[in-house]
Amino acid sequence: MGERKLTNLIWSLVALDINELVTVTW
Repeated sequence: MGERKLTNLIWSLVALDINELVTVTW
């Protein structure tokens, strides 16, 4: 379903944001 794809996309973006935050923090 498209909803699942959208959720995966959102989680991918969230993971990227966390990655950048960790990179900047450390």
